[in-house]
Amino acid sequence: MTNEQLCKTFGKRIREIRKFLEMTQKELAKYAKISVSTINRIEQGKYEPSIQAIIKINSVFGIEANDLFYFDRQIGKDILKKTYIIFKK
Repeated sequence: MTNEQLCKTFGKRIREIRKFLEMTQKELAKYAKISVSTINRIEQGKYEPSIQAIIKINSVFGIEANDLFYFDRQIGKDILKKTYIIFKK
């Protein structure tokens, strides 16, 4: 997988999780303390996020970093929902 393909696949994964949680890019940016434009570029596969950005996004989703990179792995959707509900409080 090329770096470009990896960025696109990673961005798609972020977008899928965010949309499952019914979260806007603005909300994800706010909770992760990352700009909305950066979230947008990550999701479009046009930006290679730093390790720090990945960690921040993971903390919002309540998942491990490897869950974002094992693209064929299902993430427990009930866990995602519980984490997001707790995070929004």
